Amino acid sequence: RSPDGRVEFYVFSPQWNGDPRDIEVKPDTETTVSTKLSKAGAKRIREVDVRAKDGSYDRSFVDTENTEQNTRVVFGIRYADDKSLKTHHAAYRKFKESLQQFGD
Repeated sequence: RSPDGRVEFYVFSPQWNGDPRDIEVKPDTETTVSTKLSKAGAKRIREVDVRAKDGSYDRSFVDTENTEQNTRVVFGIRYADDKSLKTHHAAYRKFKESLQQFGD
């Protein structure tokens, strides 16, 4: 969470594949703005943009599942407004680059 509380980062990265239910759209309080599905070899990629029904935040996440290696990683960001997103975008990029995954 950013010091001003206006931006939150998210990562889901178990050692092996998993089910990141906590990042899914919550139909009671959120609306899906867009969903993009793509595939690159054994990787299935799902990009989702979400908006709070009360307008208090937007969030996006990218869910990448490698069916060949049985791995999954999800990165997400939740932000109060576009200004907050722009202010913290460089830190979010560093956050994503900092992930180090290890196997057995």
